[in-house]
Amino acid sequence: MGRAGADPGLYTHVTPLTPSGLVICLAFMNEAWGLHLIPGSNVPFWSLRYEAVYYAIFGAWYYGSGATRLLGCLVLAALAGPRILSLFPLWLMGCAASHISRRYRIGRPAGWAGFILTAVAAQAAILQYQELAAQENLESLKDYSNVTCQVLAYGASNVRLTVEINKGSSSGIRPGMPVVN
Repeated sequence: MGRAGADPGLYTHVTPLTPSGLVICLAFMNEAWGLHLIPGSNVPFWSLRYEAVYYAIFGAWYYGSGATRLLGCLVLAALAGPRILSLFPLWLMGCAASHISRRYRIGRPAGWAGFILTAVAAQAAILQYQELAAQENLESLKDYSNVTCQVLAYGASNVRLTVEINKGSSSGIRPGMPVVN
């Protein structure tokens, strides 16, 4: 039987949290106003911060009344910051879809028709983009030279994300080049 264990190479991105950083994470403020703090190796934790704010705003709106309703939502939105609020409409659409799906049921033929219409619309959007890109000479990712590398570590500040990779200038890498994951 094989030996179980974690590969330390998978955790090179982990940045130790300070005590204040841990408190910020526990208060679900780790993504507010440009922060990007990750507790331990739990990279998907960012989404929990977003959801916590969305549920809090929804609760303030649903259970509040009058001026406290509006004030509660505004205070929570101000604490969250613009990056978190940018995805709030998408979360609300999910709430609406859930609510509607409990009230109205569609049959299998209508479901398949919706699926096929969505696929056709997606294909039409792709073709329209390709036509526009050709007409306007828009660049695409294939127009750029690329270098495949491995991310060794990354760190975030309030201003930007820094990525450490296993390639350098001898491979054609220059500071400021875009990184595509």
